[in-house]
Amino acid sequence: MCFQEYLYFKDSKYRDSIPAALMEKGYRYSYFKQVRYHARIYQTTILTASVIISKYPITDTGHIFFSEEDLADPLMYADIKFNEHTIRVFTTHLQSVMFEGWHYNAMRNLNGGVKKTYGDSKAIAYRLRNAYIKRSSQAEAVRQKIKESPYPVIICGDFNDVPNSYTYFTLKGNLQDAFLKKGSGFGRTLNFISPTLRIDYILADKKLEIDRFHVIKVPYSDHYPVVADMRFPGDH
Repeated sequence: MCFQEYLYFKDSKYRDSIPAALMEKGYRYSYFKQVRYHARIYQTTILTASVIISKYPITDTGHIFFSEEDLADPLMYADIKFNEHTIRVFTTHLQSVMFEGWHYNAMRNLNGGVKKTYGDSKAIAYRLRNAYIKRSSQAEAVRQKIKESPYPVIICGDFNDVPNSYTYFTLKGNLQDAFLKKGSGFGRTLNFISPTLRIDYILADKKLEIDRFHVIKVPYSDHYPVVADMRFPGDH
């Protein structure tokens, strides 16, 4: 299980903690990494982290931050021992557009036929362009780490970009898109702005067979979780 935004407590007693409900289901192994963008650190007892949680033993871990100024989560990986196989699972959350409330209001006004000012349009365009450029370089960094992996890879994450983008094609490379293999419909993963927006992905090595893919439409976040079942050929 890969979470790109996860509650991470300052109190070391609760830090790197897996909820009891997951522990009861067998998820006993984890790799947490606190994110670095200070603007989103809460003033209470909670910070934000990314995490990989596994039912199977984690034999190695690692992470990189893309740059000092990028407001993106780290790229993390965990090597997971599954039967006689080892799989390297990556997770990341690439650069967000970082829209604020008034940006969304301006876009809603456009959809509703309300005239926007030139300044609003320019501000929205700037944020879109700036985020796109940063995601492109981040995607190239992720692609390099995928190439360096000694094991078959799975990458899960919020890429903040659509399937016809440079970001998507750079990350996908020769990997399989679980949605294209076993999904249906538009595969929408963002529950506002557009009814067709797919920006969250599971990509897998061609050494794996993808059996199922599903978008779970629950109201717990502005994103819908995505789930895939896969196996090595011959495994059951």
